[in-house]
Parts: sequence; C-alpha cells; structure tokens
Amino acid sequence: MTGRRLIAYLTDHVITTALMLPILIWYMQGLFSEASGIYLLGYSAPVLIIWMVVRTLYLSILFSTTSATLGCYLAGIRVRTPAGDRLPYGRSLLRCIGLFVCTCTLGAAYISAWWTEKHQGVQDLISSSVVVLKNPVSS
Repeated sequence: MTGRRLIAYLTDHVITTALMLPILIWYMQGLFSEASGIYLLGYSAPVLIIWMVVRTLYLSILFSTTSATLGCYLAGIRVRTPAGDRLPYGRSLLRCIGLFVCTCTLGAAYISAWWTEKHQGVQDLISSSVVVLKNPVSS
C-alpha cells in the first residue's frame, strides 16, 4: 500500500502544480527579469502561501466529499474513518496539516506507517483516518 500512497501523493502534487501554473509562470518570469530582487523578496512568501491554500483546499474538500483525491483514485485507495465512513471536513483539514508535516520532514513522518497496525502515517494518526483499498480483494 505504501507504493500506492506514494503514487497518489506525487499525482496530487502534479495536479496542484498544474492548478498553480499561471502564478508560477508569472513568478518565474519575474525572477529572471530586471526586477528579480522584488520578486524574490516580495513575492516568494505570498506565492508559497497561495500554493499551500490551493493544496489544502484541493485535499480537504476531496477527502471530505469523495474520500479520495484524483491521485487516490488513480492509485485505487480511499481515505476513511476507522469505522469506514467519509472523513468530516475538520478531520480532512487535520489530515492536510499532517501531510504538510510529512512534506516538511521529507517523508520522515510516514515512518510510523511501517509499525502501526493499520499502517497509519502521522497525518492519519492526528486525523483518526485510515487508507484503504478501493475494492479490496475478498478471500
């Protein structure tokens, strides 16, 4: 399941980057212009904040409404409560914060998924969620 989660994570990064493409192109053009100092010092933080807001909204809305992002659909996984229900929006938002922590630690926060019974990463533990297969094979 770790490979599926990685595929979903990377796919969602590509999607949120595509959503941010107009702003990123504008920012990069400014970095390579005569006003590069203004762009570097004045616009770096706002661009990062906008990216974080776009990613948080993308993830939290999809987790709470459909139990999966587009990356999760492609990987064949869903994010649910331990009881099997959809995550409420507040818990989806907590999961996004946990994903941000995982990103900031370069994935080190995923290590807990190796030894927890339900293979929960830090984002799953703080939001009381589990990642399940879309259509598990029954024996």
